[in-house]
Amino acid sequence: MQAQIISAPKSFKLCDRIDITNGYVTGLTTDSNDNLVITSRDRLLSYSENGKFINECKLGGDAWGVSFHSMSGNVVVALQENEPISDVVHCIIYDGNQTFTFNSSALEMPNGIATDRSGNVYVVGRDSNNIHRLSTNGKKSEVVLGPADGIKDPCAICFSRDYRKLFLSNEDGASVYVYECRY
Repeated sequence: MQAQIISAPKSFKLCDRIDITNGYVTGLTTDSNDNLVITSRDRLLSYSENGKFINECKLGGDAWGVSFHSMSGNVVVALQENEPISDVVHCIIYDGNQTFTFNSSALEMPNGIATDRSGNVYVVGRDSNNIHRLSTNGKKSEVVLGPADGIKDPCAICFSRDYRKLFLSNEDGASVYVYECRY
């Protein structure tokens, strides 16, 4: 059976460019107001949808993943292998204040981040070859996918818009695994 695309853009037209001063963009997401949220090295930057700078906050290390947490309105950021902070996931408000942090000996090199419709946070453990699910406040966690599920060198993660599928880049970006979400 061949996949059928119901509706897709026929072409794309560049309409704007946002230059990031001293930038190296490592993560992108949008918030509930369609503001663009960018991680760039050790900074979290926000811009309006028309490219106007809104805010910047300094992070405790280089960020490699970012996701909008729709339940709380906060942004979740993964910081990895930065001294003295190592392999830590931070949930922060736009002004840089933390709402929670998470780390675990079973989570190595946190990379991609996604949130589900209930506000749970999913974190890719790139070197630990697993996916962690954190509760909305970061106090509870469990490994939901791992090497036994074929996870090896995962990187990016996201849910479909209706949250029925989970997409995971695997094998160092050589493939994307598609999981049906069973509720």
